[in-house]
Amino acid sequence: QAPSMDISTVSSTTICETGPKWVRDLMVSLLDTTKTTSNNKVSITLLGSTARVQSDVTLRVEMNFPGFVPLPLGPLEREGSKSLQSVLDQQMAPVLAKFRSDYLAFEADIASRSTR
Repeated sequence: QAPSMDISTVSSTTICETGPKWVRDLMVSLLDTTKTTSNNKVSITLLGSTARVQSDVTLRVEMNFPGFVPLPLGPLEREGSKSLQSVLDQQMAPVLAKFRSDYLAFEADIASRSTR
């Protein structure tokens, strides 16, 4: 059976180091009430002599905004989701490429041992 792995992150910390102090203070107060969870299931499907690597990522960000923030939540949620998806797409591509190359090297090593 082809290998698979699950990677889960239950909590993370974001640090706001630059920008105006009032913005940093606002972000810190928002981030203190933010809960982030993610799960990434990576699986390999063997198709003859090729392998297909698939990653299914779920990211959930829960933020409690104070009542005084003058932002419409609908557009904020849509733009935030779009931004997070873009970051995930960019960051996961190299991770999956390395996983694929390491897996192919692993398979080649096993194949060479079985022919000895």
